[in-house]
Amino acid sequence: MKANEKYNILSKAFPELIRNIDLIIQKAKIAKRFETITLNDSESQEILKAKELCELKIIELWNNQDNEESKALCSIYFDLATVKVGKIATDEDILELIKIIAFGYLGEHAHFVKDFLNQQKNQIFDLDIPERWNSRLLRKCFQVVVSLVIRKSWDDISKAVELINHLREEQKQYEGIFLNQIKEESQPYGAAEIVSLYHFAKTIEILGKYLLEGKIDSSHYDIENKIKYHIRIAKEFANASGNIMLELLYQYFEAFGIKLVRNTIWYTLTGVNHWVSEFNKFISKREENPVFELLYPQKESILKGELLNPAYRTFVVSLPTSSGKTLLAEYKILQALNEFKERGGWVAYVVPTKTLVNQIYIRLSKDFNPIGLKIEKASGATEIDGFESYLVENKGDNTDFDVLVTTYEKINLLIRQGLGTSEKRPLVLVVVDEAHNIEEKQRGLNLELLLATIRNDCKEANFILLTPDIPNAEQVAEWLGGERGKNIQIEFDWWQPNERVVGTLKTEGRGRNFDIYLQTLNTVKGSYNIGDKIPIIEIKSENITKSEVTSSKLEFLKFFSSKILSYNSPIIILASDISETYTIADYLMENCNHNFNDDKDIDLLKKFVQSELGNDFPLVKYLDKRIAIHSSAIPDEIRYLIELLMTEGKLQALVATTTIAQGINFPVSAVVMGSYNYPFQGPMPTRDFWNLAGRVGRVGQKSMGWIGMVSKNTQDEKNIAEYVKKASTDLLSQLESIVETAMNNQNEDFSKWLYLDERWSAVLQYISHLRTQIADLNEFINHIEEKLQASLGFKQISEDKKRFLISKLREYAQTISLEDARIADSTGFSTVSIRQIISKLAQSNISPNDWRKEQLFSEQNETMKKLVGIMMNTYEIRKSLEEIKIGDNILDQKSISRLILNWVNGKNIYDIAKSLYPNENLTKAIEKTTKAIYKVIANMGSWGISAIQKVPTSGIDWNDLSEVEKKKMMNIPAYLFYGVNTDEGVLMRKANVPRSIANKIGLIYKNIVGEEIYNVKTTTVSSWLKEQRLEIWEQARPTNSPLTAEEYKRIWEKLNY
Repeated sequence: MKANEKYNILSKAFPELIRNIDLIIQKAKIAKRFETITLNDSESQEILKAKELCELKIIELWNNQDNEESKALCSIYFDLATVKVGKIATDEDILELIKIIAFGYLGEHAHFVKDFLNQQKNQIFDLDIPERWNSRLLRKCFQVVVSLVIRKSWDDISKAVELINHLREEQKQYEGIFLNQIKEESQPYGAAEIVSLYHFAKTIEILGKYLLEGKIDSSHYDIENKIKYHIRIAKEFANASGNIMLELLYQYFEAFGIKLVRNTIWYTLTGVNHWVSEFNKFISKREENPVFELLYPQKESILKGELLNPAYRTFVVSLPTSSGKTLLAEYKILQALNEFKERGGWVAYVVPTKTLVNQIYIRLSKDFNPIGLKIEKASGATEIDGFESYLVENKGDNTDFDVLVTTYEKINLLIRQGLGTSEKRPLVLVVVDEAHNIEEKQRGLNLELLLATIRNDCKEANFILLTPDIPNAEQVAEWLGGERGKNIQIEFDWWQPNERVVGTLKTEGRGRNFDIYLQTLNTVKGSYNIGDKIPIIEIKSENITKSEVTSSKLEFLKFFSSKILSYNSPIIILASDISETYTIADYLMENCNHNFNDDKDIDLLKKFVQSELGNDFPLVKYLDKRIAIHSSAIPDEIRYLIELLMTEGKLQALVATTTIAQGINFPVSAVVMGSYNYPFQGPMPTRDFWNLAGRVGRVGQKSMGWIGMVSKNTQDEKNIAEYVKKASTDLLSQLESIVETAMNNQNEDFSKWLYLDERWSAVLQYISHLRTQIADLNEFINHIEEKLQASLGFKQISEDKKRFLISKLREYAQTISLEDARIADSTGFSTVSIRQIISKLAQSNISPNDWRKEQLFSEQNETMKKLVGIMMNTYEIRKSLEEIKIGDNILDQKSISRLILNWVNGKNIYDIAKSLYPNENLTKAIEKTTKAIYKVIANMGSWGISAIQKVPTSGIDWNDLSEVEKKKMMNIPAYLFYGVNTDEGVLMRKANVPRSIANKIGLIYKNIVGEEIYNVKTTTVSSWLKEQRLEIWEQARPTNSPLTAEEYKRIWEKLNY
């Protein structure tokens, strides 16, 4: 049942009395968000009638509050009652508000209840408090209830409980006066009423104390029975007083109170284990975003989904975006460590991007360090540098972390070199964030076969896959867990974390007078749809005509976005490519006449951009108008700081490419989509679209978000309408796709297949890794089919494709030597590429001296040029290097070599861009340069150099090197990844020190610790940096940097904390 289809339950209950209520409620909700939509008198009357009938049906089902119909009706009542709330002034108004709170909670709308009360809190806390004791008691109790619901900290709850104690003091002052004012014959009724209110207040106090610590003082009373006891007495005395309104209020409050208790972390998780108990104590008392209650999907996952049941080995947590999946992962981590920590067990938390590595590392460090757990991260580089070498020494037995956060590719390399496979330090749980990336064209097979490898190599490993909607989640869970695999999804699929409207943006009118409106669409997720248009902006006598605005998607996108800019309602504007982000941002900046007050965080980012990308980089001037851009052409650290500004509500618009849908982690009020296609890939998967939609809304006071999709013609509108109605498809492996490529080229060898489709490398690496585990060749060949069955793709492809794949891989297996297989494991390249690299290197005559960094990164030395030439002929990275172009021409190896040298030797992006693209517009040159460096050189270049180092013809004799010399050699590829030319610079960059200051501040640190620097971990560096005074930052600050020492430290703190 879709979110908007739940209203049919009410229509079916009263078919003769209610018609079209689903459309009226949706219209009413949209009217709260868009001032151009209003309800007429008839519709308003229908809302009131429906609310009364809904309450009758809820009361009829009162003893079955846990079934879907009852919950849905309660959520419908909440929707109806919050359409329009008048002035809160009387005790009757308080009854209605308590009813709204209770039904909202019973309808699993606790998150919306909080939003609603926050919108009403000025009215509630400005409520007139009379001296008449009964009314005073009721109103103050009501204010405490609201405080408990909307609390933002442990202190807020504590203060609310104190207000109840304050009422005890007021009792001495007001009770006697109240009773004396009542006529003698009415005094028993008055006394009964205030006794009932005392028990009501006691119940509220009990709730507050339970919220604080999960217990009531030092007693062992059952909290629910305690609530029922006091409410029962309250109802008896209310009945004795003749106050029917209070009886009703207590009935609703009792249901709310018990539901609130059951939503708490205490009720759901008390007694699970020591680590969970300590974690709950911490997260409930922390200052930032404390947790007391669980969202409906979180609670359902733990209780009905049995997330913490150790009988299951694999969980696929298939929940909507913004449902709190990360917190669920944290609880699963604590369960795994409780069971295995004493035996050396550890957890891998793997994510798709370097930015997410940083975000998750920061979150887990904040959440787990205070309770005594150690969190580490490994860089997103597809190589192991000298500072990370300890991770694979003795199969990782010397490590001491509890959780390791890294990317899919990095953990793949680490596992294949033994990390997590020993009895002393077993990998016991793998948390896979964004697990639906298994279907991603370029990286999906690597992720799938990584999980198959872990299942094969790490005998104690369990899995939790976090993902949005997957129809075949049962199959995915069974793939990794067999009968011990379990899919978790919410029972009530009408539940949503936010409210949203999806539609196409259209125009009406002509010439210089026209309107732009949102035509709402029916979607698979049940977004609000009134089958009508929502006027957004009215254009009168503008300097541009309708035909000019609608001449292209880009023109429409620019114009429309400029008209809806608002600092209070930040938006994302999705462009079709990187170049468009600049075009749109330029237009927005030029047409934004608002002058903003100075903001230290905006100014800080501007200076940082200037220091990294040059004074003339367009983002600097965009930020003055609180506009930013986001794409792969922006350095990771700057993108992270931009996202932080969006999270903090300090930008009014973010112009981004569509790939932001894969990793968005902050809320916005609206998204305007000029495109829903990924570059060169076609439409984004519907899973990614709804991941984006899941972040829309719940900003400021207007909770409903909206997505407007720009269409170019009628056919485009139809395509969009069909697209948003599509359900998410099954999660399918990319194995079938690459097998088809091979079957179409059956007479070719594996090198040709790799040339046609580099994804074959993942399969060949998987097979060669298995070769390292079985010394006897014949035995290995006999096991190939068995090992292939461990992949998801093998379960999904047809029998003829299975036979073809097995046959060809058996042929391939005949060619794999144990030595080649080991090299493939240590590099992440296929044995086909390894043999090719060995051959090319044998002809290059590279000597050990050429690998000295002073030689390798020297303008006079030709070694880097030779290495680039080898990489340009290596299947796994060839296509990426070919993306670096001048005009239509691929950059030659000499130019790529010079680009690498400039990057490593400290030139800033601005200067590199000017020399690399002298004939390009500066903005375009910087765009191309940042893309070349961060997407290609930093990732593929570092990977390629690392792989070349490990082959026997590289010119490096690893056996002749000391342990420190080995680590120095392993750091050379990291120079390309981080853009520095010293080992200490690498170490600082791993700790998120900005590139422009990393070498110098690293040297200061090296002078303190000496050669021991090669045994230092990133966490140690971060602790040292945190303790340093500004003098250290001043010593390292570049002379001409726009940033002060204090600002450099602030940048570092933002990137780390």
